[in-house]
Amino acid sequence: MNKINKPTRSLTVILLLFCLFSQIGTATLLAAGSQENAEPGQQALADKEPTLFRELWQDEKEIWTSPFRMKGRQILIAGAVLAATGLIMTQDEEVADTIINYHDRHQWLHVASKDFTQLGGLGAWAIAGGFLVEGLLAKDSKAKDTGLMGLEAMLHTSLLTGVSKYLFARQRPFVEDGRDHWLGLWGIEKYIGTGRASDFTSFFSGHTAVAFSLATVIAEQYRDHGWVPWVCYTLAGVEGLTRTVEYKHWLSDVVIGAVVGFGIGKLVVRNHRKRRMLIPIITSGRGGVSLGFLF
Repeated sequence: MNKINKPTRSLTVILLLFCLFSQIGTATLLAAGSQENAEPGQQALADKEPTLFRELWQDEKEIWTSPFRMKGRQILIAGAVLAATGLIMTQDEEVADTIINYHDRHQWLHVASKDFTQLGGLGAWAIAGGFLVEGLLAKDSKAKDTGLMGLEAMLHTSLLTGVSKYLFARQRPFVEDGRDHWLGLWGIEKYIGTGRASDFTSFFSGHTAVAFSLATVIAEQYRDHGWVPWVCYTLAGVEGLTRTVEYKHWLSDVVIGAVVGFGIGKLVVRNHRKRRMLIPIITSGRGGVSLGFLF
């Protein structure tokens, strides 16, 4: 029997990792839509001691284990997302060439994109921090929760993105020949410490994932104002497009980043609300029966 050569083995590992990370984003989104996803024991513990560290840990664990808890229809949806992303990847190089040619002929696009791209960078953290500060100063619990959930969602998103970038080590569009190469963890090792490691951290777009995670939190919190979700997701979408205009990411990087950010934002909001759900407690004693609430 012929041994599998190293390039073939490397490609197989990358493909398997790609499937896993794509499913993490999709499964997280599907899990966030289910109100029955939390285990009773975990929920009781969260209600008993809803500390920030415990919440972060529980959400992080749910994100990473989400692909292994999918069933039936969820697996089909995840497979469809995976197939669609794979199809987009086949067109990544052609799309990138088209975008860069258009970009070179319209300098105003370059100027605008540099501002909008910060909606997934420092701008996003500043917005979430602004909600938190405003909520604390004005004693606005809704704004405070929005800021906290936004920061939590972006933290989860950044951790997942950081791991993904170095596991896949996908070459960015602007590097060398502008072709699509995947080095994998074993290939990026030689660039670590040389200042060039970031040139091979394209998959997936961290800016887009962060922008969509924050946009989702704000949209969910203020969905009673019909215009808010539209504005949030439009701005997040524009931010994602700027990553291709800046020639920093392939289109498929942006698509997966949007799915991951949206899913994590949904999950954080859902879990936050469930942990603070009022739970009626009936107690009896010598003085009679009393009704209280645990939240």
